[in-house]
Amino acid sequence: MFRPSLKSTELLDVLIEKGAEWVTTQRDAHRPEAFPLPLPESGLIAPFFRDATLERVRFRHVPEIENPSFYGFLEGLEGEIPIDFSRMSGITFVDTILLSDAYFKEADLMSLLFHECVHAAQYDYLGAEAFIRQYVQGWASNGFDYFSIPLERDAYELERQFRFQPHRAFSVEDAVELRLSRR
Repeated sequence: MFRPSLKSTELLDVLIEKGAEWVTTQRDAHRPEAFPLPLPESGLIAPFFRDATLERVRFRHVPEIENPSFYGFLEGLEGEIPIDFSRMSGITFVDTILLSDAYFKEADLMSLLFHECVHAAQYDYLGAEAFIRQYVQGWASNGFDYFSIPLERDAYELERQFRFQPHRAFSVEDAVELRLSRR
C-alpha cells in the first residue's frame, strides 16, 4: 500500500496539480485518434445516458495505459506508486476513454464501457480540476485504496445496477448529479 513520507497535504497538492495536467495532456493527445462508440455497444448503454454524453465521448485502444511521467518524483518516497494505471483495462480522460489492449480481453466489455462513461458524466458535472481533486482526496482520505475512492465506488455501483438489471434503464447523469451534490 502507498504510504507517502512527505507531509500529506503537500504531496496531495502536487498529485492534484500534476494529475490535472496529466489528464488534460492525455485527453488532448488521444482525442484525435479516438472514435465514437460503435453499434451494438452504443445501443446497449444508450438508455442509461443522455444523448449529449454519448455523442461527446470517444474511445481509443492503446497497447497499455501509461503511468503519469510525474510518478518519477515519487521514486524517493517510501512505498509504491499511488495507483498503477498500467494494470487497468480502461481510463477516462474527461471525454476520451482509453481501452488497454493488455487487459481488454480480461474485461467484461459492456461493464467496462459503462463504467468509463460514468466517469465521463462525473467529469462533465464536476469539471476536470474538481474531478481530479475529488479523486485524489478521496483516495487519500480512504486509506489510499483505489476501490474506496468515492468516485470509483459510485461508478462501480452504477455499473453493477446496469450489469444486473440491464433492462431497467436509469439516468446515469441524474444519479451522478444527486450523489455529487450531496458531498
